[in-house]
Amino acid sequence: MSKKQFTYLDINIEITSKGNFDYYLDPKSFLNLREKLSMTQINFAKFLGISLRAVQRIEANQHIGLNIMHRLEKPLGKWKFIGSESHRDCN
Repeated sequence: MSKKQFTYLDINIEITSKGNFDYYLDPKSFLNLREKLSMTQINFAKFLGISLRAVQRIEANQHIGLNIMHRLEKPLGKWKFIGSESHRDCN
């Protein structure tokens, strides 16, 4: 299992991968970011360039695919390794 994170508006959104192509974003941090931006799920989905269902899956702590992770890079920036590994960009 590996851990990565996005940092946006001083909110760290942790990403967990369980060794396959399923990723989990920390739902509390994700929701905090949406609330900080004062956005509904629909507006947040449009802002991020993902579907409403993807926002709902993240907030329900359900897995998302690598394609959603790549779409999130545009508005949130590249994710970084955290934890025991050194901080470096993921490719």
